[in-house]
Formats: sequence, structure tokens, C-alpha cells
Amino acid sequence: MSEKIKIRKEQAHYIPNDKLTKVYIGNHIVEAITIQNASNTIHNYKKISKDGCINQSTGEYITFSKNKDKKHSQNHFKNSVKVLRRIINLNFTGNNSEKFITLTYDREMTDYKQANKDFNKFWSLFKYRYPNCEYIRILEPQENGNWHLHILIKDIQTRNLYISQEEIKSIWGKGGVWVENLPFADNFGAYFSVQFSTIKKDDETSKAFQKGSRIKFYPPNFKFYTCSKGIKKPEAIIMSHGDVKKIVHNHSPCYAYSNVITTNDDVTVNTITYEQYNLKRNNYINGKYNSYVKKV
Repeated sequence: MSEKIKIRKEQAHYIPNDKLTKVYIGNHIVEAITIQNASNTIHNYKKISKDGCINQSTGEYITFSKNKDKKHSQNHFKNSVKVLRRIINLNFTGNNSEKFITLTYDREMTDYKQANKDFNKFWSLFKYRYPNCEYIRILEPQENGNWHLHILIKDIQTRNLYISQEEIKSIWGKGGVWVENLPFADNFGAYFSVQFSTIKKDDETSKAFQKGSRIKFYPPNFKFYTCSKGIKKPEAIIMSHGDVKKIVHNHSPCYAYSNVITTNDDVTVNTITYEQYNLKRNNYINGKYNSYVKKV
């Protein structure tokens, strides 16, 4: 008989100060993830093939359900969006050295491989003119399946980056171009990340639903974003939850919830609590926190 695990989302649980927490710090955005039971039966499960895993305590082989391909694809995208959000928050703060560029096609473009090639050619020409720039590129389909590109660009050696829209249009040469400044949000990771949450049918006109419904255009396990080499990658930090409170000056999180993991018989196996703090909203300038932290 195969074992099943269920996940139930609840209001964020209380976390004691001495509980160890995994933390990602991206400038003024602090993300904390606390696992109630660091060692539990979940660690007994080991994936041994694309078709299943094994319970190392019992030796039982568990086959992955074949009818959950859509669910697997959604989870893959949700995890990718989390990583993208952290990368953006670590690298972009909205200063004058940063720009947001959108590139579209003036013809049908449903071939994502060709869209990737077009971007690589565009970036080669762009980099020749702006050699100190780095990028995060997001490839996104429209409702009709046509691809377009969002690009976050920063100059790592200057405080002011000026890019002419006409210049970008001549470099791109395949359709529409929009060049914008960034200071219109206090959480760029949340703003730019594609939303893949499940939306109820009565919300079908919302932008989140429209973007989420476009998952079908992405190939399985497709990485919808790429970064240049100069973009920093977020590193997990381990500290006590009490030290997290010191970093955020005891402010409440702007977003928090707990995932309660249970067996099919409703026996709680573990609880994972997610918290996000926005120090700009708390009128606190990110200060020295290195004395509190220890990298994994």
C-alpha cells in the first residue's frame, strides 16, 4: 500500500526565538523559512528514478502518479518563480543604473527556441555598446501563445544608465520595444515574477489568472528565465528566529503562512512556515546583519 502526503495551508504558526530558520536576504527583502521538525520521516524518502522513490525505513517503492503531469508542471514553475524572485531582489533596487526592457514581435512567434536565439543575438549587439551591463531575461507567452521578452538590465560600473528606446529598437529589429525606469515598486521580485497560483473561475479576468493559464505554452521543466554571469545568486543563511527578529527590528512580516504536512490519516508530519519582511515598508534601512548569520 502506497503512502500519501497531504499539505494544508494555514495562518502562520508561532515560532520560538531559538528555532533555526533558513533566511534569504535580498537588499531590503528578508525571506524566512522555518521547518518545525528538522529531522522527520520525510527524509526517509529518496527519489531513485523519474518514476518513483523509496521509503528507506521500510524499503517500500512508491510510484509517482502518472496523471499529475499538470500538477508537477505547476509546482516546477512555482519553485522557479521563488528562485527568480530572490535573484531579482538581490540584484535590483530601483536606482538609476537599472532599466526594464520589453521586446515583442511584429509577427507570429510561437517557437520559444527561436525566441531564445533572437535574444542571444540581441544581447550580443547590446553588450557591444554597453559592455558593463548584466541582465535577467524572462521569456513569457501571451494569451495567444506568441512569445515576448522581459529584460531587467543593470550597469555594474555606473550610477546612471541611459538607453534610448530608438537605439534598442534598431538593435532588436523584430517588433515593439519599451524601455522603463524601475522605481515604481518596493518589491521588484514580486512585481516581475510571473504568477502561477491557481485562480478561481470567477477571477478569470485578473492578470494573475491570465498569466497562470499560460503554463500550457511552456515545455516540461522549461526554465523561463536566464541570467548573465555577473548577476549574483541568493545564498541561504541559517540563524535563530530570534536573530531574524533583530534584523527586521521586531516588525511583523508583510506576508506569512504555514504549510502543515500530514499523512493520509491526518497525522501531522511537519510544519513549514514562510515569512517575508519588507524593510522599506517598515521605514528601516538595511543595516549590518553579518554578526547574526551563518551561511549554509
